[in-house]
Amino acid sequence: MEKLRKDLDKFLEKKEYTKTEVIKYILKFIKAEKNKFRKEVIDEIESKFSELRGKIDNDYYFRISAGLIIPDHKDRFRTELYDKLKNNGFFKDEVKIQDFKRVFSGNEVKKSNGLNQIRWKRNKDAVYLIYYLHEKEILDQIGPRGGIEDQDVKFENLFGIKNARVTVSQIKDGNKPKRFRSIENFVDNAMDAVNAE
Repeated sequence: MEKLRKDLDKFLEKKEYTKTEVIKYILKFIKAEKNKFRKEVIDEIESKFSELRGKIDNDYYFRISAGLIIPDHKDRFRTELYDKLKNNGFFKDEVKIQDFKRVFSGNEVKKSNGLNQIRWKRNKDAVYLIYYLHEKEILDQIGPRGGIEDQDVKFENLFGIKNARVTVSQIKDGNKPKRFRSIENFVDNAMDAVNAE
């Protein structure tokens, strides 16, 4: 008890306080604690919301922007892109067109649908495709902060790629895959095909 009294004596500026000063000090203390508590609660809520938002985003396939490609033309875009990637040897194994289209459907991922991962010869090509689609605003905003950095779960579930955020950072730093121009051309050609309709 003596130690507490000494600590309190060090903290207090003077030995005696009036009733008004004590009330003022207590109110100031309560306000500070209330603000501190409010900030902690808000931070906790934001953290939980971010986690939940990330889980929600990862429970859906990538969504093609309806503002850029009308829904009636979305299938044409996906088919054109699939044909170019398949015919130019970007996929590691046989990829069914319906699996490729599903990746860009924007629908909820349902395990009962029998999700077939799309394997790529080079994982960096898959990451760059999504990166480029995002940069061209062909994909709706993805991830809690609107970027593909938050999509590790999606890359792993859809393409079998772990830690895609590292590859995204490399791409942003200018370290693009060798065939990045081909990917860009495929996307641009698919857009041209859609716009020609």
